[in-house]
Amino acid sequence: CMGAISIKTKSDQVRTLLLSRLRDGGYGVGDRVESDNVLSQELGISKNTVREAISTLVAEGYFERIQGKGTFVVSTRGSGSSEQGTKIFHLVCRDTYKGGEHDPFINELMGGIHSGLAEWGWSLCLDLFEGESPLELLSSEEFGRKPNSGVILAGFTIREEDIRPLLDEGVPVVAVGRPEDGRLIPFVDMDHAGAVRSAVGHLLKRGHRQIALLERNLHGPSHRERVAGYRKAYQDAGLDVDEDLIVVAETAEQKGEYAIRELGRRGVEFSALLAYGNNLLMGAVRQLAAEGKEVPGDVSVVAYSSSLRWIADFLDRDYARIEDDVHGLGRKAGEMVCHIVNQGAPVNGNCILKPHFTFGNTIQAMPARRH
Repeated sequence: CMGAISIKTKSDQVRTLLLSRLRDGGYGVGDRVESDNVLSQELGISKNTVREAISTLVAEGYFERIQGKGTFVVSTRGSGSSEQGTKIFHLVCRDTYKGGEHDPFINELMGGIHSGLAEWGWSLCLDLFEGESPLELLSSEEFGRKPNSGVILAGFTIREEDIRPLLDEGVPVVAVGRPEDGRLIPFVDMDHAGAVRSAVGHLLKRGHRQIALLERNLHGPSHRERVAGYRKAYQDAGLDVDEDLIVVAETAEQKGEYAIRELGRRGVEFSALLAYGNNLLMGAVRQLAAEGKEVPGDVSVVAYSSSLRWIADFLDRDYARIEDDVHGLGRKAGEMVCHIVNQGAPVNGNCILKPHFTFGNTIQAMPARRH
């Protein structure tokens, strides 16, 4: 008896192709998949066929469509069953995809969370909101209809009133980043204060006294901790802080160029700076160059970034840098929410990871002072 021959439809063929890209590393968790139009043109297949294939992968737990944003990879393994049963978790984040196709923070965080959930074969969905609060999203009927075994919150200042729907429903929830009230929910975070204290302390030991701090207030507690670390480094050295050296960008429109010009407007001199976030770093370096100042000849620079390698093409040297372990944050958050679901009880304590400080070649010692 001859075996039956299975003829794959065009939709099945597209699904198989996309799955091979997932398994070969062409797509990673958090990546945006090409649009239906682009895939249709690339493969020479109708958009309806492409859409059908992607819909199948969405149903299988590999992709998620986000209205107005596109299709994103949420798992490289799908939502297959396990002995514990299939569970779906949600990462609730402020929408930072508006500025481009990829957001390194969300991409790396999703990859880490996926690692934390991988032992159980559980799935992750991404839910983005605009503005400062997720309350409208969390209160929506659409979010309420979604399967939800637990939630991870990241990328915004977490306040009790903004996540009240989750608290009222008793949904297992973990924060990436300390909430305003650190007792509200379990959290994982980086040691922001310790990292800045160490880096600024290193600059002070190299003879720098006027060190500018370029800050961005995206997440209130982390921002305050970095400023506290800056102040503590000066206190350790027995020096007073010049408040005019601290520049805080409160909006996305205020980039590094603004910060350097603001320092000039204040009339303060500085021989070194620490810039938090890629936009502040890149803009500051551009503005320094426009003013004829060299790094590190005129100004020593330390970058604080969660994703410095994503802008490696822009950087012309090996920057001294503090790097957050975003993948590690995601992994720990995934492990913590799994613990809560499995044990039916909160985790014992929060988790603080230490950033990595690399000296690089953008710090130059100040000449010894003559007495």
